Amino acid sequence: MRKSGFALLFLVFLLVFSFGFLAYAESDEVEEWIAALKDEDPRIRETAAEILGRLKDLRAIGPLIVALVDESPEVREAASEALGALPEWWKSDTARGVVPELIEALENEDPEIQANAALVLGWIGDQKAVRPLIETLKDEDSVIRGIAARALGEIGDPKAVESLIEVLQDKDSWVRQSVVEALGKIGDPRAVKPLIAALKDKDPEVQWYAAEALEKITEQRLGGNFEKWQEWFEKQRAGK
Repeated sequence: MRKSGFALLFLVFLLVFSFGFLAYAESDEVEEWIAALKDEDPRIRETAAEILGRLKDLRAIGPLIVALVDESPEVREAASEALGALPEWWKSDTARGVVPELIEALENEDPEIQANAALVLGWIGDQKAVRPLIETLKDEDSVIRGIAARALGEIGDPKAVESLIEVLQDKDSWVRQSVVEALGKIGDPRAVKPLIAALKDKDPEVQWYAAEALEKITEQRLGGNFEKWQEWFEKQRAGK
C-alpha cells in the first residue's frame, strides 16, 4: 500500500515537473523568437513572426506591431497575420508602448510602411500620435493623406479639427471623404459649417458622408439637403 501510494505521488511529481518545464521552455522559446524579429535576415524575421503567431503569447504584441513597419513586405504580412490571432491587440498597454516606433515610421520613404504606421496609430488611439498624423495630412501621396485623416478620426482628438477642415479642399475625393468621416467621428461643432459646404462637393460620396457627419454632430435629420442645413445653421447662429 505504501509502495503504491509512493508511486502515485512520484507520478504526480513527474507530471507537475514536466508541465512546469514545458511552460518554462515555451516561455524561453517566445523570448528567442521575439529577439529573432530583429535579425538581419528578413527570412528569419518572417519565420519568427509566423511562429509567434502560432504561439499566441501576449508578450509578442509590441514586437509584432513594430514588425508591421519592417522594411520587408513578407515580414509585414507575417506580422499582420500573427497579430490577427491575438484578440484586440491594439488595446493592450504593450501596443501603446511602441507608439514612438510607429510615429517614426510615418516618415519612412516606403508608402506601405507609412500607411501601416498611420493605420495602426489610429487603432491604438494614443494622443501622442495626433500631431505627427496632422503633419502626415500634408504627404504627397493621397492614400497616405486619407489614411492619416481616418486615423485622426479614430483617435477623436478635437485638436485635429482645424487641420482636417483645411484638408476638405484636397484635390483627391477619397481624401475629402476620409476627412468628412473623421470630422463626424470627432463630433466637434466647429466642423458643421465646413461640412454643410461639403454637401455641394462635386463627388456624390463626399456629399453623402458629409450629410452623415452632420447628423452625427447635430442630431438633426436633414439628409443631404444643402438649403435645409443652411437654414438650420443660420437659425442656430442667430440663437433661434
